[in-house]
Amino acid sequence: MTIRHLPLLFLLFLLLFGESARSTPLASVSASVLPPSPRTFVTSAQRDAFRSWCTTGDGAASFAAMRAEFDATLLNLPLPPEPQPYGKPYPQAKTNEAVRAWRAAQIDASRITSTAEAATLIWLVTGSAPHLEKAKAALQAAARWSPDGAAGIAYNDEAAFRLWRKIPFVYDQLRSTLTPDERATLLPALRAWGAAIHHHVYTKTQKTIRNSIAVTPSSHPVRFVSMDGIAGLALLDDLPEARQWFDYALNWYRTQFPPWGGDDGGWSEGPRYWETGVVSEPVRFQDALHQIGHPDAWDRNNPRSFWRQTGYYGACVLQPYPATSFGDISMNGKVRLDWKNVRFLQKLARIFDDGHLAAFAALGQSPPATFPLAAGSYPTGMEHLLSAFADTALPLPPPADLSTLPPVRWFRDIGWVVMHSSPGRPDDDIMLTFLSSPYGSFSHSHAAQNAFILSAYGEELAVNAGYREYHGSPHHDRYTRNTLSKNALLIGGRGQAPKSRTSTGKILCLDTTQPRLIRTTGDATAAYNDQRPSADPLVETVRRDIVFVDRRYFIIRDTVHLAPPHAALPVQWLLHAERPITWDEATQAATLTNNKARLFVALRSPEGSLDGKVENTWPTPPSAGFLHSQKIATQSHFTAATTGNSGSVRTIVAILWPDRILSDDTHPGDLSFDLSRPAAGSGTALRITRPDGSTDRVIFTGDNVRIE
Repeated sequence: MTIRHLPLLFLLFLLLFGESARSTPLASVSASVLPPSPRTFVTSAQRDAFRSWCTTGDGAASFAAMRAEFDATLLNLPLPPEPQPYGKPYPQAKTNEAVRAWRAAQIDASRITSTAEAATLIWLVTGSAPHLEKAKAALQAAARWSPDGAAGIAYNDEAAFRLWRKIPFVYDQLRSTLTPDERATLLPALRAWGAAIHHHVYTKTQKTIRNSIAVTPSSHPVRFVSMDGIAGLALLDDLPEARQWFDYALNWYRTQFPPWGGDDGGWSEGPRYWETGVVSEPVRFQDALHQIGHPDAWDRNNPRSFWRQTGYYGACVLQPYPATSFGDISMNGKVRLDWKNVRFLQKLARIFDDGHLAAFAALGQSPPATFPLAAGSYPTGMEHLLSAFADTALPLPPPADLSTLPPVRWFRDIGWVVMHSSPGRPDDDIMLTFLSSPYGSFSHSHAAQNAFILSAYGEELAVNAGYREYHGSPHHDRYTRNTLSKNALLIGGRGQAPKSRTSTGKILCLDTTQPRLIRTTGDATAAYNDQRPSADPLVETVRRDIVFVDRRYFIIRDTVHLAPPHAALPVQWLLHAERPITWDEATQAATLTNNKARLFVALRSPEGSLDGKVENTWPTPPSAGFLHSQKIATQSHFTAATTGNSGSVRTIVAILWPDRILSDDTHPGDLSFDLSRPAAGSGTALRITRPDGSTDRVIFTGDNVRIE
């Protein structure tokens, strides 16, 4: 049996056994509660309002600009042909030529369906016959692509995704213009594509559990559930099985979404995959539900719903300026509160009447006056237009005062803690993100337990190092995904296990009860022992305390208890930056300097002095062509290793003092501190001389910390 037979056999199985084949009960949605077709994004009852909105309303400028761009670039352009196979379909097996072909197939799939989408909407608004003919031609051409071919879900799932996410919507809107012969040709193709996609989505997501990796979720199929539901909604009148596609997606979002987060709104794969896994695809399904008045849309009746909280994930981890973050990030490795994320925060602010989200959105990049067509990518400008139309009845609330929000947010669902000194004032803000996550290092997460990143005064300082040329490239696989690229620890030169869902961490506490201190602790023991024989653990405990003092500077204390057979191993403390780091062996201090800000780091270990070194290369570098295309220079990598390695305990304490670079380059005072034992009992006492001249005494005893 070949793979091309599977979708039809699976479809037959579902038709014969229906709901009994499901592991969870399907949502009961009577056809009588749904409006007549077309019912995706612009329903039959909304067409007049959409035309008016696109010609004289708030959508008019974007619609006119995109129509002009479409007419100049795509109306008379030949449609792209179906992609051809390029060899083995998996990233780790690809040559550079295959990677280019893999991406080209995705671009072509986006272009053919974006052409169909844009032409359809232009016809819908204007009644233009040439645009209707272009829309029908693009729909028919796209439907002829084989679901078992080089753009199929089993060969290039991203190309299949870009194709199927739009075809059903286009068919739904054009249905009344199609002849019986045209429908008779299209529907078997749509059935085959829908069966292939649903088979893939169902088999990969049916057992996923909300906020859990007990059943391993798969990143792409989780994203694809949305298009399965939209296809079902669009084709309800034409294909009996479409009811099952829609009901499956509806029920899955109701009971199993999100596997990568939970009630706190976090997304364990990081903000870049939050953009695709939340901001882009699930939003389309929620918009579709909203437009038909479905009660499940946005889970509005649940005060602790993921949708109500997830805006704060983006608002807390993204700044208006580009910076690294945790998880896979393509190309230059940076994310920001760009206009697409701003629009999402505005959407959530409208839906939940949340002035704080409106205020966060106002900090980011302003949405363009007109959406770009962006026909070779996703989301397209027409998608943004449809999403904005869905919000027309929801006013944007006035911005609320962000200074009233707590300076720290713990995303318990994913094991992230984000601290801000000045929420809502990015040019004055000091921000630290700390990760110790139950989601391990698999999928798009990295081996980064107990790692941190730090930004201050409008730019990043301590960064996650490395890049992602493409998923599974040598540099990505051997460096970027590994602990060596993080502001974390190596133990005996070894990091945590990458690509493992059992390489986990845990946030043990967040203490905000003391007026001058915010303190959190992460435990990464499991991550360093992962993939080792149970009889030979490397460590007994690995803990990192992070203390934010006066919302001005940080104390980081690392305590490693080595397992007896490994008691002689050193521990390496890592720090990475975009600009060169300098190290002063005599003072045991490191400095990194950027354009607007710098970071002073003083280090001590009670076991003896630390051996520091700075390197400006990667052990496995990215390709020269990638570095040139992205205009990327080398990064700076600092390591401080323990030297007094007697006993089985290693302690490293770091003071991190971020500071502005003033126009006259005035240098602040020195940062220094001494370590000692507290007068009573075990622990660590720090006497810190701050660059501003004041002195703090901070005492760690057991699980407690206090300042004097």
